[in-house]
Amino acid sequence: MQSHLFDRVLVLDSRGVIMGRSSVKAVLTEVFLGTMRVLVSSPSFHIASPHNIHPVPEVVMWNEPVRFIMYRSQGPTRYNIFLRDEHTCGYCGGYGDTRDHILPKSRGGVRSWENIITACRVCNLKKGDRTPEEAGMPLLFLPRKPNTLTLVLSKEGKGSSYPKSWKRFLENAATI
Repeated sequence: MQSHLFDRVLVLDSRGVIMGRSSVKAVLTEVFLGTMRVLVSSPSFHIASPHNIHPVPEVVMWNEPVRFIMYRSQGPTRYNIFLRDEHTCGYCGGYGDTRDHILPKSRGGVRSWENIITACRVCNLKKGDRTPEEAGMPLLFLPRKPNTLTLVLSKEGKGSSYPKSWKRFLENAATI
C-alpha cells in the first residue's frame, strides 16, 4: 500500500495567490492546527489515523495572511538555477551542469538570480575569474529572477503533469 504523506500539494496564501508546493504531511499538520484549510482533496486517496480517515489534500489555503516566504528554496539555489535555465549553458547553449557567477565573487559579485547562470564545465573553466566581456564569451540569454509559478511548474518536470485539481488555480495565476 502506497503512502500519500509525501504527495505534492499546491499552497495558496489567504488571497488565493500561489505560494508554492508542499507535502501532504506538512500541510495536514497545519490543517489540524487550524491555520490552513483544504480547498480541494483527492476523491481517490485517504490517510487513516487511529481515530479518523482523512482525504488527501491537493490544494490548500492559509486562513490568515502569512508574513514569511514559505520556501527558502525559492532563492537562487543550485537546483532552482538549473530549473530556470533548463540545464542550458548560458555561454555555448550546450548542456550545463555547473553554475557560474557572471561577475565573479572575487570581484564583488553577489549570489543573486541576475548574477548566476548555468554553464557547462568547459565554458566555466574557460571563463574563469573574468567577466564574460573580458573572456570574449557573450551571454546567450540574460538571467533573471523567475516567478514562483515558473518554479512550481518547472519542479513538476518535463513530461510530467500537475494534478488536474491545480488547473483552475494555475490558469488564474497565468492571467495575472
